[in-house]
Amino acid sequence: RDTVMYMNQGDDTALSFFYGMGMSSYRLPHALPIIIPALVYSIRKNNDDKLFRYISFITLISIFVLIYISYATTPLLLSFAFLLLSLFVNERYNYQSNIRRCLVLLLLILPFIINSSILIDVLKWLVSQFGDIGESYIDRLSDLQDFAHSGASSGDVGARVNKYRISMTSIGENFLFGTNEDTGQHSALLDRLATLGLVGFIPYMCLIFVCVKYTTKLICGNAKVYYLLCVCGALSMLALKNMSNFDTWFMFLFVAPIVLFNNTSKK
Repeated sequence: RDTVMYMNQGDDTALSFFYGMGMSSYRLPHALPIIIPALVYSIRKNNDDKLFRYISFITLISIFVLIYISYATTPLLLSFAFLLLSLFVNERYNYQSNIRRCLVLLLLILPFIINSSILIDVLKWLVSQFGDIGESYIDRLSDLQDFAHSGASSGDVGARVNKYRISMTSIGENFLFGTNEDTGQHSALLDRLATLGLVGFIPYMCLIFVCVKYTTKLICGNAKVYYLLCVCGALSMLALKNMSNFDTWFMFLFVAPIVLFNNTSKK
């Protein structure tokens, strides 16, 4: 977090921390969860090209390591959630059935993440093995549980919720045409709705819908389910974080489809 603060203050030397991990900025770990479903599909289905299968597996492991050591809580939670959803896809079922299965599992995952202490116990074990990197995750997950139970938080979760509320207030001030006033600046989707208004936000979402629609038409079979999980990952990040940037859109519109095309084109 100190590195991010120094970066925001214009201290370029702080970037060496992320360069050392092979990352260009703090934005990159927030974009990586988007391609996890595509990598899982590549590992499960790419039997002919074993090299690409091994590369996908190494990339998947590397993503979790990079996110973990970058202190990015939201990407870490989304990565685990979409990994489980991807593994839950069953090739014996058709496209529609797998979507229903994923929706059911998602409804089970959210309460588990919020209410269960198992994930916190796992992080405590990681702290005991690899040092204090996971301490910030433990604090934030505990704060998230407190907020879910009581609706109040004095930590980071409460601060983020307050930013969402600022964006919602801005939306209510001029819902149709938007406002130029400051927004919460923590949710890309809410902030764009507040700034552009409904008149500008509808074309914005229509552009995303058209890209997803035509990409889906080019993908075969249950690979569509994995692609829709990538789409959900991108939309989740845009809704929860102010991460509408090159890294997010590049992973969403190019990397994920290319990984899926590389597999489906051989079938």
